[in-house]
Amino acid sequence: MDIQSGLNMDISFRPPPSLNKRFTYEWKKSIGPVLYVRMGDKRIGLCVCHHRKDRAVRFFGLENYLCSRDLGILFGYIAGFIVLFAGFTLSFPLALLLMAPMIIDGTTQLFGKRESNNYLRLVTGFLFGFSLSLFIGGLLFGRG
Repeated sequence: MDIQSGLNMDISFRPPPSLNKRFTYEWKKSIGPVLYVRMGDKRIGLCVCHHRKDRAVRFFGLENYLCSRDLGILFGYIAGFIVLFAGFTLSFPLALLLMAPMIIDGTTQLFGKRESNNYLRLVTGFLFGFSLSLFIGGLLFGRG
């Protein structure tokens, strides 16, 4: 097999429509992926992300499940917990300072003051997830 044919392989992750009897997964065109949890005779839907294609980073098929901001938050959580277990935490003022760019970016975009871009969403999401996981992890583990 040559390198060119290997580049055309689909390596995206696609969860099955039914994970088991208690959890089911559905794709809703208007809001994106929804995970349903069955509790007795009730079914509760959990929206994972708004999933707008124009706000998604193409990354191993994750554009079908997460927007760029949510992907940044997820990577920030992972990096934050790695740093947390290495012994570092953040004070509340520093955590808030690192969360501020995403709050400002999201709020100004929400109220139509400006349009963000995927790179900025990814970076501000990463800073938010990183600082939040370090701050809350520090509180939970008594290091904050």
